[in-house]
Amino acid sequence: MKVIFLDIDGVLQPYNSRNRFNNDLEALKQKLSQKYNTDYSIYDSYDVGACYYDWDKNAVERIKLIVKETGAKIVISSDWRSEELKNKMKDFLKIWDMEQYWIGDTETAFNEDKITMQQIYEYINIITPNLSYREIEIIDYVYNHKDITNYVVLDDMDFSEILKQHFVKTRNLINDEQANSCIKILNDNHLKIKRLN
Repeated sequence: MKVIFLDIDGVLQPYNSRNRFNNDLEALKQKLSQKYNTDYSIYDSYDVGACYYDWDKNAVERIKLIVKETGAKIVISSDWRSEELKNKMKDFLKIWDMEQYWIGDTETAFNEDKITMQQIYEYINIITPNLSYREIEIIDYVYNHKDITNYVVLDDMDFSEILKQHFVKTRNLINDEQANSCIKILNDNHLKIKRLN
């Protein structure tokens, strides 16, 4: 299985987009609930409005192109995730006809059954204070899903060198060049995932 670890802000939603504030968001939630037979009333109005009004159409189409060209699935690594509302991102992707590609979100915390910090340090062979929480969550996800054969991390954050072979950085929105880089990484059969023992 190939996976896109997808951030939202700075990838699908541009930094300064605020169209949601100019619209009736309660009416929008009612409209979407009826259209998709999904209860959007349980979600924050501004989140729903941002997804509907502020996600960039061209950026969404680039994600769909990556999926089409690679067969990859989507895992949300963004802070948009919700531990309480497990299907939140699936329901948001449904608005853009992408819910069928979603297979889950990264976990926001460790437990005894999952990867430990010591395992991560052994994995990267160094102890570094520069390892971001998002990198840890992605490593944790890959560690716990042995069926992942390749992946790409699409994010506007700065990452360390640890995931560099799998990382494409965006600035404000994903562009054509970055989409093509994602496709190249995901379709590279020689790119090996280092596994924890």
